[in-house]
Amino acid sequence: MADSKNLFLKLGNTIILIILFTACQKAPQPYLAKVNGETITIEYFLTTLPKGSGVETEEETQTRYQEHLTKLINQRLFIQAARQDGLIAQVQNSFELFKKTLLIQKLYDREIIEKAKATPEAVEKLYAILPIAVHLRLITVSTQPEAELVIKQLQAGVPFESCANKFSQHPSSKNGGDIGYGKLAFLPEPIRLAVENLKPKMMTKPIPTDDGFTIVQLLGKKTEPVGSLAKEALGIQSFLERQKAKLLHHQLLTRLNARLVYNHKALRIFFKPTNQITDEEKELWVAKKDETLMVRVKSLLHVAETFNPAIDTALRIYAIKREIEDDLLYEEAQRLGYDKDPLVKKELAKALDELLYQIYYNQAIENQIKVTDSEIIDYFNAQRANYPGGWNESVKDLIKNRILTERKNHAEANLVQQLKAKAKIE
Repeated sequence: MADSKNLFLKLGNTIILIILFTACQKAPQPYLAKVNGETITIEYFLTTLPKGSGVETEEETQTRYQEHLTKLINQRLFIQAARQDGLIAQVQNSFELFKKTLLIQKLYDREIIEKAKATPEAVEKLYAILPIAVHLRLITVSTQPEAELVIKQLQAGVPFESCANKFSQHPSSKNGGDIGYGKLAFLPEPIRLAVENLKPKMMTKPIPTDDGFTIVQLLGKKTEPVGSLAKEALGIQSFLERQKAKLLHHQLLTRLNARLVYNHKALRIFFKPTNQITDEEKELWVAKKDETLMVRVKSLLHVAETFNPAIDTALRIYAIKREIEDDLLYEEAQRLGYDKDPLVKKELAKALDELLYQIYYNQAIENQIKVTDSEIIDYFNAQRANYPGGWNESVKDLIKNRILTERKNHAEANLVQQLKAKAKIE
């Protein structure tokens, strides 16, 4: 035991020395261990190292290091065994889904979030009008012809609130379009710019917005006290960045969707329950990009199946189109080369390893371990003194989990020994 502890201490000290040497010399990352030729680097060791308690002794720290390195070696053995057994094909779908999600997120981060950063000048400009509050009524419609019809009604003397009740799709329509007082600074930019120069009772021309076209009437304007720039800056910055991100996202999707053509006949197929869609209908194309087939009905059945047939068909079609938009975003991320980014490659490699480790563990251990009711009862009878409350379902579950854990740990230890016996570990 003493020799084992000394070995742990030596290994821990070695790790610390290598870390310090690497940091000081800026040398290439060395490795702590090599498993059948695959290295476990200092960087990977540190990024996966569990945190210790704040009152850890030096020996406890060294033990934590050793246990973690042992765990990483064992995981690497499982991952290699999974590859040798050809299990990579079984995780391919999960991996591709992870890759798609990751690349879309990287695209969003770099093309939208980073580009939406608010400048100090923009924050100061909005702060200058922060004290101004405006009382508004509005009418929102889907199309420009609808907006022009509303304008004609208003010009003919029809009260604004009557037009709002009749035409507006905004929730405020039941209140005659009245949305009360709000900060001028926190209105969407197109509306803010149109409202800034209005006088009470005046109204704007139709303003293009994400929801269609909006007509706004100014009812009143007042000044309210606000905090200092330092106090208000964070809220203003957050608002500006949300608005800019929303605009950039809309512009990106508009640009990508401009290359897309939908087959409305195929989209209507999703109005039916999926079990009623024929083989012939499954082969119909749903969308083409640049006149090139992008996706067929059969490729989108997994989306349609998530919706109850009674659900509004518009929601189903929205989900179908969102899936196609995700494919467009994924292709755009690949076009921009995000899949070749070194950091992205690391994340993908780590994700694939985790999938391989899990599937190998499940097949070799998790799915092989069973506990029968008679074994649970025998365990209870042997340990009855430890269960003063007697037998119940809670005790049964507790015992079952305990036996399962013990057997899984034992099976894992045996499997690790078998794999190590055939492995070359440095």
